[in-house]
Amino acid sequence: MGDISEHFSRREIQCKCSNDCGFDTVDERLIRAAEQIRAFFNRPMIVHSSNRCYEHNMAVGGAKNSQHLLAKAIDFHLAGMNSLEDNERIARWIDENVLTGTGGIGIYENFIHIDVRWKMARWHEDG
Repeated sequence: MGDISEHFSRREIQCKCSNDCGFDTVDERLIRAAEQIRAFFNRPMIVHSSNRCYEHNMAVGGAKNSQHLLAKAIDFHLAGMNSLEDNERIARWIDENVLTGTGGIGIYENFIHIDVRWKMARWHEDG
């Protein structure tokens, strides 16, 4: 199915810039986390954004020090689970079972952001 793991391909995680920069590297810990989430919920992960080159990150309003620039972040929703309530429940499970005490988790209305930074960061779209 995937060419970097059982369920994920480089095409899914590559930068989606208009320059076709080809940035498709990925942190192994991020893919392991994504596979754990997919396996537990038994649903495909719909990737909104993962790797971003500097220009694309700025174009989409990404943070200057975004983990997307380091190939350590993914924004996604799970197939059939795309409400704020679903995302809050999924994020709680990720916090308790995958990124316990480390990494970033951001909850948004239509997606979840996770990253594999070494320190812990948690946020919610409404503050």
